[in-house]
Amino acid sequence: MRIALLWGGLLVVGLSAPAYAQSLFERCEKEKADIASMKNQAVGMDGEIGAIDQKIEKIRRRLQEFEARRAAKQREKGELLQNIARREAELNRTCSPLRECEKMEQEIERLKQRQAGVANTLRAIQNDIRDRNTEVNRLNGEVDRIENSYRQLNCDNLVPGQTDQATIDRCSALFSDWNRLQTDINRLSNSLRDLRNRYNQVASQLAGISAEIARLLARMRGPCGHSPRLAELEAMERDSNAFGSIRTDLDDMDRKVLRFKGLKVIQPKMRPMIRPADDKDKKPKIRPH
Repeated sequence: MRIALLWGGLLVVGLSAPAYAQSLFERCEKEKADIASMKNQAVGMDGEIGAIDQKIEKIRRRLQEFEARRAAKQREKGELLQNIARREAELNRTCSPLRECEKMEQEIERLKQRQAGVANTLRAIQNDIRDRNTEVNRLNGEVDRIENSYRQLNCDNLVPGQTDQATIDRCSALFSDWNRLQTDINRLSNSLRDLRNRYNQVASQLAGISAEIARLLARMRGPCGHSPRLAELEAMERDSNAFGSIRTDLDDMDRKVLRFKGLKVIQPKMRPMIRPADDKDKKPKIRPH
């Protein structure tokens, strides 16, 4: 006998009643077994959930421990920051002179740059002074030669008939040499005037820089004796002092040039010869000793 049943929305046709009943039984048993397995699985999950809950509790306790440690560390940090603030205040009070040293070191750098520009100009003037001094020495030798020879030959008091022609010629040559030297002396005098003008233009700057160097040295030698720039400042002072000889050198050369110009070398002239007849009644002059 064939029967048609609606099972689960499906039409089952062609199965005999015993075969269908056997199949349904098996399926129901299998379903029961599956459900039982799922229940056992659910029971097992309860154990797993319990284990997870235990871990969560441990984590919660650890979290509380970490939060407590974090709070303690925050308090420690706050105390440290307060200590830092106190020590910084003390440092600022105690070490304020050192900050002044840093400011003065920066001032040294600015002063060094100013001195460098003036020093370049002064070194150029010193080089020119050395060149002019060579010329001064040459002229000094020439002037001494002319002056000594002129005096020894008595060129300003030649007597006809008594002074030989060679002496007259030498005196004339000395006069020519002197005229030639006048051009060199005048050129040297103008050159020295230009040098002095150049020096005067920077002398006031040098004086100001030297005064600032001395002021800084006086301030730094006490509290800033540790500064490596103190030695640099002392070297700058020596450099400035070295330029102080420029004025002395110029004054010395000017004095020599004035001596050159003050020398009187005139063209040789013949003094009229005194006749014995005109001089017989005159008493000889006695030069004072």
